[in-house]
Amino acid sequence: MANQTDYFNNKEQPRAKFKYGDRVFGRKERVPFVGTVQREVGALVMILTDLPVVFEGNICNVLSVKQSDIIRLVEM
Repeated sequence: MANQTDYFNNKEQPRAKFKYGDRVFGRKERVPFVGTVQREVGALVMILTDLPVVFEGNICNVLSVKQSDIIRLVEM
């Protein structure tokens, strides 16, 4: 069994594309949103939106989208 140093230094592990608190822009079902990254689980990213979004009659503040559907906003 490997120790913790080997586990965290493993180069073959998938690396996160976004960090907690990154500002992102994206679209879900053609509805644009802006929000903050909360968590990244596998290929999905959980985002806390700035404004509520309505999908299928439900009001959502937290969205789960694919990494390819969002882009990081850069500071100016």
